[in-house]
Amino acid sequence: MAAVVAGSFGSLGAYGATQQPELLLEQHSTVVRVYRPFKDGGMNPMLHVRSRATGFCWTGSDAAFRRRDAWRCLRSGRFIVDPCFAGPNRSVKYVLCPDQAWNNGVLRLQLNRALPAHNDNTQDEGSVWAIVTTGGLHCTRQTGQIPRVAGKPLLYDCANNGALAGEPDTTRSLWSILFSPAAHPSRFSRTAIAAAWR
Repeated sequence: MAAVVAGSFGSLGAYGATQQPELLLEQHSTVVRVYRPFKDGGMNPMLHVRSRATGFCWTGSDAAFRRRDAWRCLRSGRFIVDPCFAGPNRSVKYVLCPDQAWNNGVLRLQLNRALPAHNDNTQDEGSVWAIVTTGGLHCTRQTGQIPRVAGKPLLYDCANNGALAGEPDTTRSLWSILFSPAAHPSRFSRTAIAAAWR
């Protein structure tokens, strides 16, 4: 599994997803990435801080569930941010919270409390928390109360375009997932996944 490096999705780089949908449709396998906001003990130099805030993290991430360095945090005392990522060096007093997996912008959250080690996730690899489909939809995993349509959990929000239901089917090299369009939320169709971030 490739680690995140610099560049655009079109060149199989890290954070971007700028390739046009008609080109994405030609893919034969899903590009699976591990989001790596830290490098050599500090922030990955390919990232840039778009905003800063103070807050704390109280439990492991729901979005990147199971990933040990991913956290669920509270910004400015009232806004939940999930996922946020801690560096390997616990002496670093901040976490980085991506705007989206596919771009280089992050919120730098200065911690006013130490990370609670007893509440972290337990594995190195987390669940998929961001998806770009071959049709060009950009979708992020929802947390909190998950809506259901026809008994299916709408786990990934695709902004005003609809949602993705359930977990990705990873049994083939080109992953797929159920898509629920905003205009007809109970009409599900299977769509292929161009890129997924863990």
